[in-house]
Order: sequence, then C-alpha cells, then structure tokens
Amino acid sequence: MRAEEFVNEKWSAKYKRSINCANPRGFSQRAHCAGRKKHNEDEQLDELSFMGSQCTKDCSGHRAGYEWSQRKGRIHAASWSPSFNKGAAIAASGQ
Repeated sequence: MRAEEFVNEKWSAKYKRSINCANPRGFSQRAHCAGRKKHNEDEQLDELSFMGSQCTKDCSGHRAGYEWSQRKGRIHAASWSPSFNKGAAIAASGQ
C-alpha cells in the first residue's frame, strides 16, 4: 500500500484560523501561512486597473505605454510587453 492511501487527515477551518502567521510553528504552518499570504496578494492584484483595463502589480506597464503613445501622437505599440501595448492601445483609442 502507498503512504498516500493512509494519510487522510485535513486541518479544520477552526485550526487554520487559529494559526498565528506572525509566529508559525513548524514547516506545515509556515507553508500554510505562505499560501495564505500569496492568496491575499492575488486578491489585491485582481482589484488593480488602469482606465478600466485589468493590470498586475502597480500598472506601471500600462501607464508607460499610455504616456509613450501620448507623446508619439496616440499610436499603437508593438513591444514585447503586453501591458505596455495595452496602455498604448488605450491612449490610441482616445480614452
């Protein structure tokens, strides 16, 4: 038999809430807190937008593309950065 077949334990929601992520005890609690932190960061990133367009981190790519397109006469960009291109497209559309 495999070890996976024997392990059938799960943490209760109450136990998960009781973990102090400022001082996790052991590897499992540290891993749990890292996952919780990543999940919270992902939720915050979903809320970011630049002129109605979803963006990640701080929208700096969208902003740079928008400003570049404004300086160049509201043209589209063909760079390797999708966020830069999206910012340029927003400027080119006249928003």
